[in-house]
Amino acid sequence: MIYQAYVHTAGRRLDPAERELVYQTIRASVEPLELPGRGTRLPATLAEMTEYYADVARNKLADNEFLQFARRSLTTLPFPTLLLPAIIRVLAEPLWRATLPVATRPVLICSVGAAHPKMRELLGSDWKTRHRLEFALYTTVATLAWQHLPRRLTLTPLAHNRFRYEKIRARYKSLQLNSFAASA
Repeated sequence: MIYQAYVHTAGRRLDPAERELVYQTIRASVEPLELPGRGTRLPATLAEMTEYYADVARNKLADNEFLQFARRSLTTLPFPTLLLPAIIRVLAEPLWRATLPVATRPVLICSVGAAHPKMRELLGSDWKTRHRLEFALYTTVATLAWQHLPRRLTLTPLAHNRFRYEKIRARYKSLQLNSFAASA
């Protein structure tokens, strides 16, 4: 999912070496979460991961109740009631129900657009030219937002803190103030 999201919103076509680098970066970031054992780790290369994914889609992917539940629940998110007074819940719920299909549309289109064709088939998605155009629009908007919005809005707080730290470190290093740079 992370790999597909990055590839579709990078803002340009990535060559095979860049795609491999993206995959290896993702692998390194999730490695601490992997369980011990050979069968529980992500494949070593992008080619192996692509082949594994295609094999699973061809031979093991099947319709099931959880898949259909996930699809249904995306477009029927419950109204958030935590800490809302009853009168606000009563007044806001109709607005929630009216805006939900519009608000979830980009997520639905992007999820289906990045999915394997077999997954699209199982989800009952009738993927047409208008859906491809809509997918291109959403990925373009996401790319432009990533490139032009302030990092405070595009990064999580922890990632933004690291981004600021790296900027300061680079500034000090450019002035040859190595004592402020992280040790090698």
